[in-house]
Amino acid sequence: MKLWINKFKNAFRGFGLLISDFSVRIQLVLLLVASVFFMMLGLETYEWIAVVICFALVIVAEMMNTVIEKTLDYIQPNQDPKIRNLKDMGAGFVWMACMFAIIVACIIIGGKI
Repeated sequence: MKLWINKFKNAFRGFGLLISDFSVRIQLVLLLVASVFFMMLGLETYEWIAVVICFALVIVAEMMNTVIEKTLDYIQPNQDPKIRNLKDMGAGFVWMACMFAIIVACIIIGGKI
């Protein structure tokens, strides 16, 4: 039982570290703003499911990108073109998740107008 408790402690500690990152906090603020907007639209249950999945995709992508960037900074603290490319690839992953979420939002909003 103690092993499970320690695993959860580590997970909560890691989550706390992730949400202290500036980029993750920006994504969380945008998530809250979007949630208020979608509440005002009066979404159907299936639309909320799509929105929540998109929110999760974007937040998880941002958190993974944060881990990638911090790991790369630890491995190579100096400027390196290869490290820059890897970081840009991680940022591209977040961008793709955001674009997917925007497309879903446009489809939902378009159906409400």
